[in-house]
Order: sequence, then C-alpha cells, then structure tokens
Amino acid sequence: MNMDARNDQLRTAKADFYLTVAQAFMVPMELSGAAAMLCGDLAADLAELDQEIGYGLADEIAACQHDFDLVGHPDELLLIYSSLFIAPPRRVQINAATYLDGAFNGGSVAELEACYALGGAARAEKFRDLADHVALQLEFIAHLYSSIGVEPTPGQFIDRFPARWIDPLIDDMERATAELGMSANPYLGLARILRKALANDAEREIRPLTPTERRERALALARHKEAERGISAADYEEMRRRLTERGLSTEHLAADRDPADDPLAGWKPMTPPAPRPR
Repeated sequence: MNMDARNDQLRTAKADFYLTVAQAFMVPMELSGAAAMLCGDLAADLAELDQEIGYGLADEIAACQHDFDLVGHPDELLLIYSSLFIAPPRRVQINAATYLDGAFNGGSVAELEACYALGGAARAEKFRDLADHVALQLEFIAHLYSSIGVEPTPGQFIDRFPARWIDPLIDDMERATAELGMSANPYLGLARILRKALANDAEREIRPLTPTERRERALALARHKEAERGISAADYEEMRRRLTERGLSTEHLAADRDPADDPLAGWKPMTPPAPRPR
C-alpha cells in the first residue's frame, strides 16, 4: 500500500472513530439502537478502529466496556446520562464551551458556529441544541477527517476547542461519579478514551495547565455557577426597564416566548461517513 492510500485509510478510520464516540455522547434514547450500540457493539467497534489507527486504547476500552456491562439495562443507562448531563444541578457540561467561557452560550459558541460554517456545516430540524454540544464537535472532527481541502484541519479544531475542555469535563465526571456513589459510569471511561485520542490528534501536545491557567479556569467555573441560577423575574424587569429607557423593543422578553424559536437551537450534525458495517 502506498503512502497516499495509507493516509486515506487512516483518515477514514479516524472519521469513523470520532463519529462512533460522538454517537455515544448523545442522549441514549434519541439515537436509533443506541442502547444496543453502547452496551453491546461499542467496545468491539472502538477496538477494531484502534487497531487500525494505533491510539493504544486497549485498557481504556476494556474499562469502559466493563462499566457498560455493569449498567446492563437501557433505562439505567438513560438514568446515568440524565444524572450527569441533564438533571439540575447539572454536574457535567455536555455543552462544553461552558468550560471555556464560564457561562452557558458564551463567546465560544459563536466561534464554533464560524468553524462549522467554514467547514461546511448545516442546520437540522432534529438536532435541538447549541453548537458546543460535545457530540456535535466530535461529529465535526469526523467531517474534517472525511473531507479534503476544508478548514480548519482536524488538529487545529482539536487544539482550539476539545483539547481545552476535555480535562475539566473529566474532572467534573470524576467528581460526579464520587458524589452520586456510582458503581459504574461508562461515560467517564468514554471521556478518557476521547482524551487519549485527542492528545494523539492535536497539532500541539496537550500539556498540563499552568498555575495561571488553573486560576483562570477556577474563575470561569465560578462565573458559570453564578450564571446557573438563571434569570429571575426581577432580572427581566430590569432588562425591560433599560430597553424602554432607550426606546428599544421589549417584545423578545415576553415570558411565553417559545424556546423553539431560538435561532441558535437545532444545529445539524455534520455528514461524516456512516459507521462501518460489522
């Protein structure tokens, strides 16, 4: 096999790998056959891809599959997912730009949207979340590996976004596992698999945080916790007063506004290659 053919094969395998991990980070009941994929085929698929790519994930994949085996029932898997990523107080941020901005829907979301547009992203009616959802970012990496001549490169995108949020996401996952007394958390194993792959594919080595960066992260997380309290009726009244003083419309502050009207909701996952048949 010549070098070009080998490179093409490697890019295809990496696209399949990131697509597979992306699907695993979706709500289990929202993906067709998700429970069977996660609890049955996931480890075998990742192990096959790891053999082809050479990430060296045998131990991480075995540990992750062990936890999926302990979970067993799809309803239990959904409960774990909800307790980590959905139920308040949300312990782990599936909208990962929160780790970068210290608040939900911060500036990194707009940066991600710009990257998606540059790389050929489109909207979908069925994907009702912001552009920083972990699964969407991983599908975009798959899209970049399966495309030729698009920007940014996979490594550049990894450096700019996932390489910066993967450690705090794992920190939160480990903390939640302990606080909730979980005997099994397959999503922690999945995140550790992802971290090792990202470290391999980043264009710059993922290095430990400096003391200054750790302080900045602590400040960002403190801002995030403050933001989590939400917007109160008093906050809305203050915004309405300020807008009225400036002669600006306040219609968008209506209490009965449908969240489905939010133009940022529903970013489409890319169209990376479908998972390889087994």
